[in-house]
Amino acid sequence: MNETETTLKLSASNTEMKLDGNYFVSSDIKVSSNNSVTITLVNAPKNTLVEKNGITIDYNGAFSVNANETFKIKVPATELNETELNIKVNAEAKGSTSYTAYEIVPQNSSMQNCAMLVTTTTSNVNDSIQLGISSSKVTVTKIDSVTKQPIAGAVLVLKDSNGKEITRWTSEINAHVIKNLPNGDYTIVEEQAPNGYLINQKDTKFTVTDTNRNIKVTIEDAPKKVVVNINKVDQETNKPLAGAVLVVKKADGSEVVRFTTTEDSYTLTNIENGTYTVEEISAPAGYIKSNEKITFTIDDEHLSHQITFVNAKEVWVPDTGSVSSVIMIILGIAITGLGIRFIYKNGKKA
Repeated sequence: MNETETTLKLSASNTEMKLDGNYFVSSDIKVSSNNSVTITLVNAPKNTLVEKNGITIDYNGAFSVNANETFKIKVPATELNETELNIKVNAEAKGSTSYTAYEIVPQNSSMQNCAMLVTTTTSNVNDSIQLGISSSKVTVTKIDSVTKQPIAGAVLVLKDSNGKEITRWTSEINAHVIKNLPNGDYTIVEEQAPNGYLINQKDTKFTVTDTNRNIKVTIEDAPKKVVVNINKVDQETNKPLAGAVLVVKKADGSEVVRFTTTEDSYTLTNIENGTYTVEEISAPAGYIKSNEKITFTIDDEHLSHQITFVNAKEVWVPDTGSVSSVIMIILGIAITGLGIRFIYKNGKKA
């Protein structure tokens, strides 16, 4: 019996995975072998899929492929955190063991025949290829043209080179991130400016290419004659907080406005020159009241201000005795002293 060595070869027409809908998909990967093959993937994100024989299955650590069969790898675009990712495809075909029996017949007829069993083993064989994913990440920040600080409330639209709308969003204090755009030319159009700002009439253009995939875009809006934006946010999440009562006063103590915060910035416009204070009257439910008084000045050199109060959540300690009560008081003082802070930005006119 003749033993044939196990053979194995992986091949693909293109090792760069392409975005197709919501997945990055490989070209057909062909297995050339004379034995069945086990495939494993290294560095594959969670929820990766495998397609073979027209059937798509979840990748759960390994899968089998018949000799001379093809398959594809599909990676969800939502699972990519970076702009570059490499996935190694490993293939292994097991060797085999065969047995050959030989009979030895002596020329001397007086001697007995004898038999011999020969074992032949072929080694396991391995092969691999590397697939690459090159995605894109566009970070868009909307800022005040005077203070250069982020502003919330602008309605922005992303369009492709044909003018087709891809996505729209309302700007927040944090930057907006758009992932996995195919190569091409794009335009961001501002449809609505935040309260107290002039709309930016100039479209913002950028291009995604093989060498330009991590793009940062900054879009400025000019404040109207005077604009003061006041925000209330959670200390841990930096997300807007509704329900705080704030008051703005003139230097003589007279009240300009009293308002309850929402998830949007509160905007003061066209107030007269002078010095003002902002203070918190009551905190949102579940939060510690800030005792800070924030002062800002409006004059010909200071037309725009961004004011952000940051509040910590209340911490409740059960009262289990006098010692616990003391601990609760100490914790309350520590949280009040360290957990509440504010951010205040102002700027000169352009």
